[in-house]
Amino acid sequence: MQYREHNKADKRNNLFLFLFSFALIVIGGVFLAPLRWPVGIVLFLGLVIIMLVLLTNWQINKFGYQCSVCNHEFDINMKAAFLTPHIWRKKYLKCPKCQKFQWAVEIVKIK
Repeated sequence: MQYREHNKADKRNNLFLFLFSFALIVIGGVFLAPLRWPVGIVLFLGLVIIMLVLLTNWQINKFGYQCSVCNHEFDINMKAAFLTPHIWRKKYLKCPKCQKFQWAVEIVKIK
């Protein structure tokens, strides 16, 4: 698999997707909150879970990571995408090559 650095279009598209997802969850909450007690909250939590799964699946299909120690480029699975801590364009991962935990830099997959 080949990778490249983020460019301005990637950053803009990622921000748009994040804002769209956030707006969808907020709007869903506004419309689902007034429903009768257990029904509204269950539907809202279902919406949130579906959005998280879709966004995580998109993330693992679009991005890879580069080790900051050995510069090895690698992909992650759904479990790692959900459970590992992250900050903007970095994720705390164990490199499969050097076996060290570090803040890996997010890179874009070239298909």
